[in-house]
Amino acid sequence: MSEIVKRPWVKSTPTIDAVLKALGPFAAEAGVRMIITSGLRAPLDQLRVVSGYAYENHIFFPEFAAHDVHKRVTIPELGRELYAWQRTWSALLRNVGPEDPGIVINPPLAAECLDDYIRPDGSNAKGLIIPGTPHGTGKCFDEQADGNLKDQIDEVHMKIAVLEKAKASGVAIKGWRIERKNNAIHVDCV
Repeated sequence: MSEIVKRPWVKSTPTIDAVLKALGPFAAEAGVRMIITSGLRAPLDQLRVVSGYAYENHIFFPEFAAHDVHKRVTIPELGRELYAWQRTWSALLRNVGPEDPGIVINPPLAAECLDDYIRPDGSNAKGLIIPGTPHGTGKCFDEQADGNLKDQIDEVHMKIAVLEKAKASGVAIKGWRIERKNNAIHVDCV
C-alpha cells in the first residue's frame, strides 16, 4: 500500500500537513511510498543536523559547539570572530564542482560560507552570506528514500513525477531539490 509516512520525530506545521494530505492521493496513484524525515526545525535543531553530518564526515574544528547556536569565538588564524559552528558547517559544504556537490545544508543562522562551495549553476558561494535554514519557516519538508537515494534512481524519478503532477494540479508546492549526499528530496511549500 502506498502512503505518506511522517517519522515520529518530525515537527510539522499546518502548511506542511496540508501539503502532505493533498500529496497523498498522488503518491497512492503512482504506487509511491514517501517518507517524511524532517519538517519544522529551530536553529538549535539545525545545529544538531550540522553536528550529525560533521560526525559522519569527521569534520570538526576545535571551537565547534554543538549545543550553542549563538556562541561566537575569535579564530586567531583568520583574525576574526565567527560562530563556533561556522567553520565546521562551511567545511561540510565544500566540494570540487557541480558534479560533486558537498552536503546541502543551510546554517542554523545566516552566516558567511568560508570555503569553496560550487552551486549547481556553477557559481561559488564562498564569501556569501547563506540564509539560515528554510526549515525554520515551517514551509518545507524533506522526503527520504527507503534505501540510499544515490542508488534509487527510479524511485527518485517516480517521486519527482508525483511532485510535478501534484504541483500542476494545484497542490501548494513551490519546488524541490534533490539532495543526494543528504539522501533526501527537499520540498518547499507555498
